[in-house]
Amino acid sequence: MIYTSYSFSQITLSYNDCEILPSTNYGCSYTTVRYAKDYAMSDFGISASEEFIIESIDFAVDYSNFGSNYTISIYPIDQNFPSSFNISSPPAPLGVSPVTAFPILNSITFPPVNINTIFTTPVVVPSGTERILIVITKGAFFGSGIIFFAATAIDTGTNWYYGCTPFGTVFTVNNFQNTNTINANGSNPGSEYNWFMKVNGSINDTAKPFTLNFNSECGLNKTFNLNNVTNIQSVVWNFNDPNSGANNTSIIQSPVHTFSNPGIYNLIATITRTDGTVYNLNETVEVYDAPIANSIANLYACENPGNLGFSNNFDTSNLINSVAGSQTNVIVSFFRQNGEALPNPLPITINNIIANSEIITARIAYSSDLCCYSETTFEIITNAAPNVNSIPDIVACESASNSGFSLFNLREVESTVQNTIQSPSYQFYDRNGNLIANTDLTSFQNINPMIDYVTVRITDGNSNCYSEFFVDLLVEASPTLPALPILTSCDDDNNGISNLFDISQVEQTLSNNRTDLNFTYFDASGNDITSSFTTPFTNTTPFNQTVTIEVTDINTSCLSATDLFLETISQPIINTPNNLYSCDTGNGYAAFNLSQVSTDILNGQNNLTIAYYDENDNLINPVSLSNYQNTTAYRQTITAVVSFTSNSSCNSSIMFDIITEDLPDIDLDTSYLICGTEPYIDITVNTGFDNYIWTQLENGLIISNNSTVQLIDNGDYSVEVFRRNNGIICSNIFYSTLNRSQLPTITTVNSGLLGDNFVEIIAAGDGDFEYSINGINYQESNYFENLLGGTYQVFVRDINGCGEDSELINIIDYPKFFTPNADGYNDNWQISGIKSNNNAKIYIYDRYGKLLKQISGNGIGWDGTFNSTPLPSDTYWFNVELSHAVSFNGYFALKR
Repeated sequence: MIYTSYSFSQITLSYNDCEILPSTNYGCSYTTVRYAKDYAMSDFGISASEEFIIESIDFAVDYSNFGSNYTISIYPIDQNFPSSFNISSPPAPLGVSPVTAFPILNSITFPPVNINTIFTTPVVVPSGTERILIVITKGAFFGSGIIFFAATAIDTGTNWYYGCTPFGTVFTVNNFQNTNTINANGSNPGSEYNWFMKVNGSINDTAKPFTLNFNSECGLNKTFNLNNVTNIQSVVWNFNDPNSGANNTSIIQSPVHTFSNPGIYNLIATITRTDGTVYNLNETVEVYDAPIANSIANLYACENPGNLGFSNNFDTSNLINSVAGSQTNVIVSFFRQNGEALPNPLPITINNIIANSEIITARIAYSSDLCCYSETTFEIITNAAPNVNSIPDIVACESASNSGFSLFNLREVESTVQNTIQSPSYQFYDRNGNLIANTDLTSFQNINPMIDYVTVRITDGNSNCYSEFFVDLLVEASPTLPALPILTSCDDDNNGISNLFDISQVEQTLSNNRTDLNFTYFDASGNDITSSFTTPFTNTTPFNQTVTIEVTDINTSCLSATDLFLETISQPIINTPNNLYSCDTGNGYAAFNLSQVSTDILNGQNNLTIAYYDENDNLINPVSLSNYQNTTAYRQTITAVVSFTSNSSCNSSIMFDIITEDLPDIDLDTSYLICGTEPYIDITVNTGFDNYIWTQLENGLIISNNSTVQLIDNGDYSVEVFRRNNGIICSNIFYSTLNRSQLPTITTVNSGLLGDNFVEIIAAGDGDFEYSINGINYQESNYFENLLGGTYQVFVRDINGCGEDSELINIIDYPKFFTPNADGYNDNWQISGIKSNNNAKIYIYDRYGKLLKQISGNGIGWDGTFNSTPLPSDTYWFNVELSHAVSFNGYFALKR
């Protein structure tokens, strides 16, 4: 489909409509971007024999910052474009514009700025060229150099792009990409590609001597031009428009003719050439004018809630028919007062963006030429919704105490509304959106307890516009009254009348500390007895009387009623209980269960309460009654006060004692001892008690039930002694241990020799033992260290006297030196601990291995001589043979 637009050129190539719009195209910075459109010559009536002479090209931008420039290149292309077009090695251009800087637009501009690039030397598209490609190359010579290419709402051509993606990467392909394809695969440079571009020029038919050019846009005025004018001597024009009268002909070389009506005219130009020959040029001219835009009545709509002059409800359903009427092949579009195009097609309803009234322009154009249009205007006007004053809440008292519900008269709302509405009407809706019937408006019960609301719709009878508002329904709570207990008072003469009713706490109980309540009292006949209803109160109806109490909330006047019951009663009749006994837990104190006395005192009576007091009239905590501990040792007096549950002032009292019973006591040692040879031991404790239980604690066996027991096994025992007195059994438990000792027996004596001299006595037996190596001094440890060599008798004995055992041992050792100087000390050297070994042989050598002396183990030893000659101080060696299998050796020092 071909669209043309106004220009001074004779023909314009354009696939756009006439509105230039801001675009959201992505603008790449710091790089080169190419925007292109292709044009088919046949789409614009240019035949294969005609040249197209390009004089200028228009495009537009809505943003461009400092540092960007452009050039326009015109290429011939074939039907295989873009695959046949290589960006890196394109075909020779038909023409290129100079490099030109973009205008600086530092913010988005509306309307966009049109850029008209005039070719000083027109670019000739040769005849026979089927398609051309117009490429606008954006460059960046300084700074980021970003531009946004402007667009149009309708574009029937194809847009091409080569540049970068939103991620900043340059295309890796070498040919242009269809913007629809780019958009589809997600790497698009933007989202709107109806790029505005038009190519302005004229045609020259190379097969004819002269070519006629005229503006083809709509309108009755046409300008005609001939080429090759240097070969023209004169020309006579016949526009074949007889209705134009004398203007139907012209002898001007480039005439302007206004046709009388739209239609098709067969124009004839009779041209006399400079050589005198005549050439008749015939041309069919189609003349058409813009379609008629019928006037439209203003649209009205009720304003949105909020009363700000705006509405979303302007009905557009009949607008297009109203503008177009019966005209066909037309397109109708609409524009706001600020020039913004409304969506096409229009939604069912639109909104105004200027409060109260906004002018809308309706444009009607031929579908074959959107630039051939006429316009009309109308207003969209908001009707004000009813503006009402604030509506007070509706308040009602509860229908029943604690129910949260009441009946409301919604008609009260109508009398509180103040407005200037003509013939208002009212509708009410509950919280669920249900319309409330007129018959229910004066007795509407709230749905939500305590706090609810209804929606009130008030409608203007003239404009039929309405406003809605909420009215809260508030249920005032009636005073919440607890149930009053029956008040009782003692009747001392059984006539059913008492002058001691204590009503002082009635209002306190009902009010729960509220001070905004009023109380009124009525007798059974409905008489107001408020003035006489004071403490102490005397009942006027014997035995039982009912008083009705009305409690009114002073703030809301809402009231609740309850009944108070008065009852006269006689004093409680009680029994005298027995004293209470309990076993001593220490120093005359015990735990008593006072609760068990209650049964004796009440003797099956109900509605009675017992309070217990100690001898100092202190109330005993009821929590401790079952485990009360006396505060006076051994004997304490308790007072029980019995009263009616409903009236504590009417009571009787009685006293009883709580007495502490001593525990039985016996003589029993904490432990007993027998030696291993004794079979058992008899133990007897105090007699005269009711029962005895002897228990072997290790296994829990009871071994006796009398005062005497025979203990055999080592271990712990207990005896529990019982005594019954005053109806209770008290017991006491005692503990003792039987220790049995076995005779000790030495099983092993470990000892160390030759300097590591110790003795360790190992004994068998289950008693407590002590040990000695001389039979005089004993110790608990069985280990003795740092002993001299020699013969020892070791002992073990039971510390409780249950026997002993002994054994003779030898500890072999020798002195490390001796001093044979006849001073009586260390004059001889001898091996210790082998005197009993008569076969022992001892050999003494000097350092060179010379045998000096042989001695026995039971002699006085070596005196340090060799052949009666004293030997010098030195180290000497020895060898001891105790038996054929046992021997040892060593060395010692002789000092003089």
